[in-house]
Amino acid sequence: MADPLIAKIKALVLKQAEDNRNSAGYGGSMTDGGASLLEAQVRFYDYGARGVIPPEWEQHAKEAKAQADPEYAEYLRLAAKFK
Repeated sequence: MADPLIAKIKALVLKQAEDNRNSAGYGGSMTDGGASLLEAQVRFYDYGARGVIPPEWEQHAKEAKAQADPEYAEYLRLAAKFK
């Protein structure tokens, strides 16, 4: 079950993001006032809480899995030796 305090904090952060975006728009800013950063922080928090690798990190996850493979270490050793 989700922690109600965390849910409330996330709602407040997302509300702040919305307020930042609106304020920036009304003020004629060329930015969103940091709204997308706050939204990304909430999204990444959610990924971590669920133990999910963010899609933006998939390439790094594939590389990390390959590097953890003992056969990959052997491949690198042989590639260095025969190049």
